[in-house]
Amino acid sequence: MDPDRTPLTGTIAGRYEIRREAGRGGMAVVYLAWDLRHDRPVALKVLRPEIGRLLGADRFLREIQIAAHLAHPHVLGVIDSGVIEVEGGGSLPYYVMPFVQGQSLGVRLTETPPLGTGEAISIAAEVADALQYAHGCGVIHRDIKPANILLQEGHALVADFGIAKMLAEGAGSGSATGLAIGTPGYMSPEQFSVDQPVDGRSDVYSLGCVLREMLSGAPRSPGHQALGATVSPALRQVIERALAPSPADRYPGAAELRDALNDLRTPGGILRTTGAKRRVARLAAAAVVALLAVLVATQLPLAGGRGDSVRPTRILVAYFKDLAGDDGQSIADQITESLADRLQAVPDLVVTASTAVAPYRGAPIDSLRIRFPVDRVVTGTVSRSGDSTTVVARIVDPANGRLLQAKTFRAGPEPHITGLVDGLSAFVRETLWQEMLRAQRRRQVPDDSAWRLVEQATVLRQEAEDAIVFRADRQGFKALDRADSLFAAAQLRDRRSVLIPLEIATTAERRAFLSAYIRQDLIDVPGDLPDPRAAGQAALDVIGRVLKKHPRTAEAHELRGEVLLRLSLWSGEDSSLAAAVADLELAKTIAPKRVRAWVELSQGYLLQGRYPESQLAVAEAGKVDGFQLHRKDLLRRRFELALLTGDSTGAVQACREAIGQWRGDERFADCEVELWGRFGSDRASAVRALAITDSLARVERGGLSPALRALWSGAVLARAGLGDSSDRVAARALAALGLGQRLPSVLLVEAAGLRLLRGDPDSALALIAFAVRANGLEAHYVRGAPWFKEARRDRRFVAALQGISPREAAGRP
Repeated sequence: MDPDRTPLTGTIAGRYEIRREAGRGGMAVVYLAWDLRHDRPVALKVLRPEIGRLLGADRFLREIQIAAHLAHPHVLGVIDSGVIEVEGGGSLPYYVMPFVQGQSLGVRLTETPPLGTGEAISIAAEVADALQYAHGCGVIHRDIKPANILLQEGHALVADFGIAKMLAEGAGSGSATGLAIGTPGYMSPEQFSVDQPVDGRSDVYSLGCVLREMLSGAPRSPGHQALGATVSPALRQVIERALAPSPADRYPGAAELRDALNDLRTPGGILRTTGAKRRVARLAAAAVVALLAVLVATQLPLAGGRGDSVRPTRILVAYFKDLAGDDGQSIADQITESLADRLQAVPDLVVTASTAVAPYRGAPIDSLRIRFPVDRVVTGTVSRSGDSTTVVARIVDPANGRLLQAKTFRAGPEPHITGLVDGLSAFVRETLWQEMLRAQRRRQVPDDSAWRLVEQATVLRQEAEDAIVFRADRQGFKALDRADSLFAAAQLRDRRSVLIPLEIATTAERRAFLSAYIRQDLIDVPGDLPDPRAAGQAALDVIGRVLKKHPRTAEAHELRGEVLLRLSLWSGEDSSLAAAVADLELAKTIAPKRVRAWVELSQGYLLQGRYPESQLAVAEAGKVDGFQLHRKDLLRRRFELALLTGDSTGAVQACREAIGQWRGDERFADCEVELWGRFGSDRASAVRALAITDSLARVERGGLSPALRALWSGAVLARAGLGDSSDRVAARALAALGLGQRLPSVLLVEAAGLRLLRGDPDSALALIAFAVRANGLEAHYVRGAPWFKEARRDRRFVAALQGISPREAAGRP
């Protein structure tokens, strides 16, 4: 059978049922097929007969085996391969790839050219990362073009690895056989030459062509369309170097092109390193909040509230479209209506009721805009594959139909729709919040050139935080240094803006926070980290100068309160904590709707042992959190305060609510373990606590959090009557840190609580004394936490709070 003359039909190798032809190119014909063994769609690619005759099946199959070993997030893998017997003798090779639900970059550029700068850079960086990996495996692609770049969930997948390399080896370096190696318009100059070698720099050239096309909307040609004004000079230089006619003048490899792209910062967007995901350090539980608050990464930029004069955002959730063609529309309707209901509960949003939208199902954006005066429209599509549901949500500006943001979500069967809707709701809320916040910030920097520098520096700072969370420490702190330089340049251009110096102070605060974040791991700590206290003091100096000129600036008092709060945790000084609380109280007095001030104030009160006031601050934060962006943090704080006030019912409710809504969220992954350790357990709970602890330890690098969790597990075992097991678990966890008597104060007080449970008050009081010496704020915690009640009855307790152990009080060494 010749696929160029007669399309394939029937079943291949008894396993793949051909459904239809999906496309054909210069080298192969692609079919949509069904994998009968695994009940899934696949793409089956058959080499065209004339190429098979030229090169032979054996060489093709060897190269397919090479491609099958390319395992990379941005490489479309090979599932299977084989040969099809053809009429008249011989065989025709084929290989099978995953079926991608998205579209190719080629189709995308045909439908909506050009792409935005941020999206184009992101796609090109991912492709470059895939190329670097393949080049390291000895595989040159030779046919990078938009049609070979597939888009799935907003990410790039490179297809046809290894095939063009096989063709080149069969045809020689160039085109001596008359077989075109590559696609004109994307081929490097050396690919047209008979005697010039081709290496990875050829793929760099081709990717440069693709990047230019993404930004211009037209393929590269002698009369190619010029790049728009939105393309920065730095990005133009990257493209020009990638497209240098001589390989020696290009980037030496795909890695260098990838790094150059990742170094670019586009206003209004964050370019992330391949595979990196934004991650926030987990909140510690009540027992450890005195030290572990340094782990709480601020999720929002500086401004934490909105003014009373700001009009609520009006949105409409259009009925999502079902793409499955079966009974999926009912699921799409359920998602639409649940999302609208969820968003109606958000105070700062005005949401058009689903009943009003229902008669306009499928109506275009223009029709909805005429009928409903809204600021934003949320649209989406729903598709099903087996038990999996995929939802693509989009936020559109109805005034011009422009797509503002899009995101893909996946969920299991219908019972999981609630979790899916929660993710959709968070996506909408966070997008609208960031949009509003950017507008607020923009008004505070009137100078256009200064604003561009501020945006670039802000992105750099975010990238620095991401890098350090993933322990790329030097890269992260260098990015902070570059951000400092950009903010300083912005200040030279706009000396009247209050926002810019506060951003400089925020960068110093982030440097302090991130340095402390690394130190909390206790292991693998580099010796050249910035000093958190020095960086914190640098932030205070800048904020002090701002407040000298503008004493009633709520943002400045809020930021200074946060910095002082961090410094009090590192120093253990009550004076810093008192100053932090005073600043935060003033910030919320000046601007009562600054949610961040209320959140930080609740932490300050908690550290001072003022639990009722902390609970009131949490309640106020919930009231002014108009976009509900702090829901998880506030629920965690409610859980902590319930533990500290002995409210077992409230703690159970908070833990169950969190697990029910956000199962797997790191803030609540171990709330049950601490709950059982604080209020009692049985042997079944002890078994469950150990299972949770072991499961979480397998995905953590070690450090403070696993040790704390192990101590809580020890408390669970002790309360369940398994004292010997409790001692072994605790001793093993602390010994694994290898710190001897240099344990952080937070571990010392937790160990003290466990010794009380084990009937050893002498050791407990000694550990409390050592903890207070290391950090004076631990005294507030030990005075108030109910699990230290027995220690407080001991006549030696007052001495322990002064850092004097029982042996020292008795005059013994």
